[in-house]
Amino acid sequence: MDLPEKLDSIFQLLSRGKHISIEEGEAWQLLNKSTSEYQEIFKALGFELISDSRGYFYFHGSNRGLSDGTEKLALFVYVLVDWLADNGNNIIESLFTKEFEASALPHLGNDRYKGYMFQVSVGDQKDLNSIIKNMSNLGFAKITEAEPIKFRFLSPVWRMLETCLNNNLDVNAQSVTEGGNDAVSGS
Repeated sequence: MDLPEKLDSIFQLLSRGKHISIEEGEAWQLLNKSTSEYQEIFKALGFELISDSRGYFYFHGSNRGLSDGTEKLALFVYVLVDWLADNGNNIIESLFTKEFEASALPHLGNDRYKGYMFQVSVGDQKDLNSIIKNMSNLGFAKITEAEPIKFRFLSPVWRMLETCLNNNLDVNAQSVTEGGNDAVSGS
């Protein structure tokens, strides 16, 4: 069996916890074109390549790159979802169509959110920017402007949304995944 193209570079990305979406260009195209071949080879190496139906790839069970920051990433997304819902925004539409400016985020803007963030050792804008950069490195977001940081979410952020839901944070799981309640739909 011939090895798939760019196997080594794709393995390097995935093994660091990277989620590969269409934004990754060639790596995503190769994985998308030859998913079963990559899955077979990675399985032989002890890794499970997941092809998510929402258009991205990742190694199941790979905590590398995530281990120290999973709580921070999930809390970051949770606070943003909570804030969007409180302001009557369509959560899914907002997450996937808006560009966010780091300094305008709600995470450090009120006592409740500051308290949440403090519990994961995030106390200032520098810490918040670090989370955004980590999300970008892992493929959950794309930084569109360096100073001040602006970013937009990519399809793998669905994993963070699901983390929020699986931890029973203040969002109705069925409503978010099916787009069905007022907080989600903005109606």
